[in-house]
Amino acid sequence: ILFLETSEEKPLPNQVGYMLRNYGIQGILGKVKGVVFGRAKDYSLKEKEELNKIILNVIRDEFNVSDIPVIVDMDFGHTDPKLILPLGCMVSLNPKTKDITLIENPFN
Repeated sequence: ILFLETSEEKPLPNQVGYMLRNYGIQGILGKVKGVVFGRAKDYSLKEKEELNKIILNVIRDEFNVSDIPVIVDMDFGHTDPKLILPLGCMVSLNPKTKDITLIENPFN
């Protein structure tokens, strides 16, 4: 699962799309089992809507990756509440409910 978030520099939605295209060009979007984008901090509602639209468009339409779950505007990263995600653990995604479930204990 590829977990991404915007930086504190608050890049424009088009800039995030450009960065995401780099993952697509490198073949990364075609290899992952899911993509989760953290909630953008300090963006207006209009900017968030544009950002989420660009993210989904790049993944689904431009790179034709439609067989994996994609969740946008997820509470993790540098926003409140700060949800910390352990690296290297098996997880399950439910894009309809925006649930991330740890399948294994991250402390073993």
